[in-house]
Amino acid sequence: MPGEITDPRPVFVAMFAAARRYLLSEGQALEARAPVATNPKGEATRGFDARAEEIALAVAQQGLGSFRAFSEEAGEIQIGEQPQWTLVIDPCDGSNNFKRGIRSVGFAVAALPVGAPLDPDLVEYAVCGDIFTGAVYSAARGQGATLDGVPCVASRMSELRYAMLGANIGRERSPKADVEDAATQRIPLDQVWRLLERAATVRRMGATVLDLCYVAQGAYDGYVDLRDRLTPENFLAPALVLREAGARLTDGYGHPLGTVEFTKPYSVLAAGNDALLAALLDALAHNGI
Repeated sequence: MPGEITDPRPVFVAMFAAARRYLLSEGQALEARAPVATNPKGEATRGFDARAEEIALAVAQQGLGSFRAFSEEAGEIQIGEQPQWTLVIDPCDGSNNFKRGIRSVGFAVAALPVGAPLDPDLVEYAVCGDIFTGAVYSAARGQGATLDGVPCVASRMSELRYAMLGANIGRERSPKADVEDAATQRIPLDQVWRLLERAATVRRMGATVLDLCYVAQGAYDGYVDLRDRLTPENFLAPALVLREAGARLTDGYGHPLGTVEFTKPYSVLAAGNDALLAALLDALAHNGI
């Protein structure tokens, strides 16, 4: 059994490499696309999702010995008796992209101290990866963020009219979710459209992990997903990469996300700097919100 791990990121990189090898080989088989279960969010788990997760968790067990985990397909689990870390894992973010052969698919794992609530501000270590290119984003609290070993520096673009934004648009969360969380005010999508119209350029890739990392590296100036459909495995690891690169991540109203629930859906705004975040929020406010 491995002893106490000071920095788990080498294990996380090995998890990414193993999941990536599978997804780019056996995971490409037609039969791997078939649904095999339903995950804790009530969504279909496809064969490639389940197997990539199994592989990543096996590598984590070999490298860390004991850990607690929240994983997209398996839900909450604990391996071993004395976990040091709580991991939040998404081995294949952008499953629809992967299933259709669209080459924008991410991997993410975040580490929080065991017993800590799931709060983006409490993530200690994170690794995100691009399944198709092999690019690795890595961050440690107070030590900066890197892309393939090169420091990530977020964009200083402050004017929305010159900004390139990433966005995820489409249907909102289900009516059932509204009944269960009626206190949450949804931002109407027609208002989001008008916000996006003010930007210089908008991209939609469909893999939130990578979209948020693009903000961290300065490729995007900001990112908008106000559908109330993201769950914590989509944003907890990128949250640390963003923070360490000098970028900002908030809910749709500019507030910290705070403690989140693993199966509850959320909206996020990301911006390379405070000025652009303020511009995004101002655009939403002037749309009548």
